[in-house]
Amino acid sequence: FTFCFHILTKLEGKDMGVVIDSLNPIELKGIAAEVSNIFDKFKSLPPKEDFGSVFGTREDSIPNMYEVVKRKMEGALKNSESSQVLNPKVQDALHELIDTYRDYFHQVKPILYYDDINAKNVMIHEGKFTGLVDLDFMMKGDYLEAIGCMMACWHGEDYGEIYLSEIFKLQELSDFQQHIVRFYAILNLAGWTSEAGVKTNSNTTAEIIWERGRKSNERIMVIYASMKK
Repeated sequence: FTFCFHILTKLEGKDMGVVIDSLNPIELKGIAAEVSNIFDKFKSLPPKEDFGSVFGTREDSIPNMYEVVKRKMEGALKNSESSQVLNPKVQDALHELIDTYRDYFHQVKPILYYDDINAKNVMIHEGKFTGLVDLDFMMKGDYLEAIGCMMACWHGEDYGEIYLSEIFKLQELSDFQQHIVRFYAILNLAGWTSEAGVKTNSNTTAEIIWERGRKSNERIMVIYASMKK
């Protein structure tokens, strides 16, 4: 992490989220293979001793993944207290799912992974993966959470289904692991949705776009329903 603020090489291309709807299935699968290979490289590293974010030389030290997801849920619920942008059914689903998978979260071994590898930071040029940017922030924990972020971005979109299916296949995810990915998708969607009306920096606004919040709540409940089949 010594070089986390250095610009080493200019990468051609645009964020994947800007171009994903123009990519064909062959291109999507090719990019999925590159991203899957990155996951594999991280998984080959020795496990970490604790959980949490790693930013430059500063690290969180959280004892287990259960505490990580619990804090994330509590943050989302707190953000939504005044705006009530999160549907009560979504809040109930979060509580239920965290309790359902409590044993799993306590058993997860922490590995180092790049968690911001979804709609942004994955650079695409002429339909091909060219590299990653913004690597100043990593996570120690469950790398399935990163795949959950991908699902949170693109669930229900044809291109998203092609891309995610290829990631599932290449990572050889079991049905149970795919359920965990869906939980992480819900958790991240809830977190992003709850930030509506919360001005955190110059790129955010205190305005609440209620239609966007409604659609996010609906997407969460669709993913939740898929976990019950």
